[in-house]
Amino acid sequence: MAKIEFDASLFSIYAHKVKEQISLLDNFQLPPSKSWIIDWAQLKAFQQLTRQNNWNQLPVYRDLLINKNSPSIYYFTNEKKDAQRLFELLKKSKQESSYIRREKGVKEKGFYSISHVPKLFQEGDCIYVGSRKINIHERFKQHLGYGSGRTGALHLSKVFSLEESIPEITFHYHILDKKYLKITEHIECVVQNSLNPFIGKKLLED
Repeated sequence: MAKIEFDASLFSIYAHKVKEQISLLDNFQLPPSKSWIIDWAQLKAFQQLTRQNNWNQLPVYRDLLINKNSPSIYYFTNEKKDAQRLFELLKKSKQESSYIRREKGVKEKGFYSISHVPKLFQEGDCIYVGSRKINIHERFKQHLGYGSGRTGALHLSKVFSLEESIPEITFHYHILDKKYLKITEHIECVVQNSLNPFIGKKLLED
């Protein structure tokens, strides 16, 4: 194989782009969040309904849909007293889904890809932090458990399907200006590091 050499200007060009992103971060302020306490009874009524306009009856979904072309940061919170129970339920679901994937494959009806569950539980009031560059409304549905089972998400309605009582969970989201599209994941890193969720892969370590 012939020796490959890279023009130093390529790195200079890339450094300039990184500096532009750093400049945006230096002057960034997270806009106010909007919140919604998950109404499981209302969502259960949607479970058998697949038409898009059924979801449009949900104000939080309508707002997300209106902002589908904007980047966003979102997270799910809970009461600290429910944190370990939630962690164990997600861990159990992750293990069951991993077994189905190994034995029957990802096309099996009972399979759904749960977000990363750490080995050890860390108590807190934040479950998960994420970001989306576009289509936040679709990601919202996936986390609630009404999207494809093969897409990695919390799949909350499936995790709680056999539970008699469901802990209170709140969905929070920040809609960002489109000029922050390229630094959405960097903003997510900062928010995740601050809230320290007990589910999901850490993007930024201290």
